[in-house]
Order: sequence, then C-alpha cells, then structure tokens
Amino acid sequence: MLTGQQATWSNIRKELPGSAIFHFAGHAFANETQAGLMLAQDSSNSETRSLLNRDSLPPTWLQRNQLAVLSACLTEKGTDGSAFDPDSLAMVFMNAGVPHIVASRWSVDSDATATLMASFYKNLLRGSSVAESLRLSAKDVRMRPGTAHPYYWAAFNLFGKA
Repeated sequence: MLTGQQATWSNIRKELPGSAIFHFAGHAFANETQAGLMLAQDSSNSETRSLLNRDSLPPTWLQRNQLAVLSACLTEKGTDGSAFDPDSLAMVFMNAGVPHIVASRWSVDSDATATLMASFYKNLLRGSSVAESLRLSAKDVRMRPGTAHPYYWAAFNLFGKA
C-alpha cells in the first residue's frame, strides 16, 4: 500500500506489475487535453511524473491485475468526455485485459465515496461478486441520512466482466 508521498510514479511502477488489485483513492481529472490520476511528486527520480495516464501506464504492468478501483473524480472519462475514449482510465485498464474496473462518472463526494468503498470491500470479502458488491455498497450509501441523492451513490460504474 502506497499512501501520501509514497504514491509516486516510480513506486507505482515498482509495485503495480506484481499486484492483483489496484485501488487508487485520490485526485484525478479529465479535460480536453489530459486525463489521469494525480500522484505525489517523485523527488528521488529525475524522470518526475505526477500524472498516471494512458501514456505512462503500459499494459504489461497490468497483466496480473484482476481488479482496478479508481476511487477518484472523473476516472471514467477521457479527453473527449466519454468513457470509451482511449484516454479514459477505465478504457486503459480494460484494454490491458483487467477483468473488473470500477470508475467514476463525475466528481465525487469524498466522505460518501469513502463509505461506499468501505462497504464495497466488506461485500467483496463476504464473497459477493464485484458487480454485486458495487450494487450493495451503493444501496448502503443510498440508505444513509444525507446521502440519498444519486450524486452520492451512483457515480461508480463497473467495466469489464460483471
């Protein structure tokens, strides 16, 4: 697990090829020119990158990956605003053969997303499928006071196998 200043491009480059699960909780963005996950600056490497995107994420790094959870804003969208743009992070993982990708359609609420993700993993650990875990976690957030609006629970889509 890489947190805070450890979440650099060079550390991800070392760890991701051997990982079955990639969970990113942080900031992401998508606009007309770029889409990607924002990483900590890598001061130990002269090849500093602070964005993980299509150009910096070779498919060979994802060969062992079975689940990618992109728990950040706009991780479904590419530079053209659609999920099916080659710049979309969801498509990057899907095109690399990752069977299950969870990505967001819009800018998400951090607290509601943290609750949703905790519920998602709890359901996965109980043996539910990825699709069922996402459905149950959305239901859990929807039933809580103050988060009944779809903005809080409906942002995440599942790509790949159901």
